[in-house]
Amino acid sequence: MMSCRGYPQSEKIAYESYETKDPQIGVVTQKIVGWSASESRGSYEPYAMVVFYEPRRGEKGFRAEMIIAVTDSAKTAVAPTLEAMVTDLLARRQQLTDYRLISRSEGKVFDAQASVVELSYNVPASLNALERRLTPIREKVVLFVRGARLYQVRYVNTEDEYPRLEEAFERLLASLAFQASPPASPEA
Repeated sequence: MMSCRGYPQSEKIAYESYETKDPQIGVVTQKIVGWSASESRGSYEPYAMVVFYEPRRGEKGFRAEMIIAVTDSAKTAVAPTLEAMVTDLLARRQQLTDYRLISRSEGKVFDAQASVVELSYNVPASLNALERRLTPIREKVVLFVRGARLYQVRYVNTEDEYPRLEEAFERLLASLAFQASPPASPEA
């Protein structure tokens, strides 16, 4: 167990190992104990993903999510490059209400070039609400290419709650291990 930034000193976060069942995702990582996991494949786009989400706390509404999405580069309309992935992500997020790019940086993850994008936007507080109240959201996305697979590892939470689990997201990313070697990149 470890203490996470944003939590009261007395509150600890426990972690457990999670191994994906879908070979297209093909990872093992550390998730927060008590969080649910849901694996799925895209209906219209060629991706597979696992979404970790926290249990409901109090009133219904937005809950934190940590997502690992994997796309086979041979099956995507987006060029299998890091820059194309970032451009596509930003184009999709710019369509959201009050979109704002907080930061973008480049680095290395798992010996691969990576981009880290942090942004904010607003979403409806509830799809069923009569009033049109918006919830401020903050998102961090780590994008990288490994072999012929494009990866997006994301943390999404409300603006107010974001700092509470940021360190847990860093642990999920740092503990990420790949079950099998991905196929070689066509550029290799």
